Amino acid sequence: MTTSRAALVAELTAELTALAQQRAAVESALRRALLRAASAKVGQALIAEAMGVSQPAVSQAITTARKDVLGRTASGRAVLAHRRALLEAAKAHRARDVRVVGAVARGEAGAELELLVRLPASAGPHDAAALAGALVELLGLQVAVDAEHLLDAPALAARAADAVPL
Repeated sequence: MTTSRAALVAELTAELTALAQQRAAVESALRRALLRAASAKVGQALIAEAMGVSQPAVSQAITTARKDVLGRTASGRAVLAHRRALLEAAKAHRARDVRVVGAVARGEAGAELELLVRLPASAGPHDAAALAGALVELLGLQVAVDAEHLLDAPALAARAADAVPL
């Protein structure tokens, strides 16, 4: 009887370990999908309907996903700590839809904070650079800012793929 109990315990332990690993993978994929949807401006009501949850639950999940991803690096934690001021600086420079991209958006330590923003069509590279300069002063980090309309389609798609909306 002891051998069969030990075998059952080993089998159940292996099954639970495998399920925990699957759960972690699904949670990671869900977090990434939520951030991609938010970055693409998919409405929270539509996301909630697709997931079978309430809109407030989606809002909370997006906020949690943002904190989970950005909280992995010092640069990301600086963004979270100064999020309001960062968004105000972006607004003052006519930027909207501010998203963290690159290494920090993937939860990897990077040499600089990379942001993707929407600027008016009349804005040029100097406008993105001016915003980057303001954010360097605010955050004390190296910051690169890319304006969507100044990137070609493949570059924009690559940048937007890992974007974490603020």
